[in-house]
Amino acid sequence: MIVSVENVRVLLVSAAVRHLRSGVQGKDAVVTCLDETRHGLEDGDFVTFSEVQGMVELNGCEPRKVSVKGPYTFSIGDTVALGEYKTGGIFTQVKMPKILEFVGVPTTYAEWVLHPMTEISSGIVEISRILDH
Repeated sequence: MIVSVENVRVLLVSAAVRHLRSGVQGKDAVVTCLDETRHGLEDGDFVTFSEVQGMVELNGCEPRKVSVKGPYTFSIGDTVALGEYKTGGIFTQVKMPKILEFVGVPTTYAEWVLHPMTEISSGIVEISRILDH
């Protein structure tokens, strides 16, 4: 049996943007937080933006994947096609949905033998003893 669970988006971290160095050919845009504020993000997190002046395409954009550069900076990928950044902005971390799949627990001896999580090296005798109790 496979069960799927889907998480909903949850807003987590929000901070003011001090500067956003626009990406140039082959380089990612780098976001710097305001007033030595640690962003608290990890590689692979997602963020969206609001109140950005100049690079307005980021305001309300689809979540962008983050690559952490330091405690106060992170990159958001290629922004060459976007307008030129002027000032301001707030980033907000967005938790993306994940689909988790669970395999049911075997209830019969035959299911245990065929179950993908059964370690053959532990021996079928051990499995039969567990099921007999």
